[in-house]
Amino acid sequence: QFPPDQGGDSETGSVLLETGKALANMQRGMFTEALEDLLKVAPLAPNDPDVLVNLCCCTTNLGKKEEFNQYLAKLEQTNPTHPFVVKSKSLPDVFARFAASLTA
Repeated sequence: QFPPDQGGDSETGSVLLETGKALANMQRGMFTEALEDLLKVAPLAPNDPDVLVNLCCCTTNLGKKEEFNQYLAKLEQTNPTHPFVVKSKSLPDVFARFAASLTA
């Protein structure tokens, strides 16, 4: 959880702590600050599903579509059964069924 060369009192803190800080910032609508928090720990835990899904959420709220697609692809690759991935992949089918129900 801690950067290997800096220990527990590092500037970035633990991945869990920084992710929690990012979540608090997202709850306050401070998505730029939350993104900064997550980008600090992303290199330390590049496949962490919590970091990746929260990066997806921040980039969506900031309108950064290319970055969102990058983080979603990484999440799909590393955690294909994550609920966010499963739900995201099912949305096109849901909309198709809804559209079909309108024409029926």
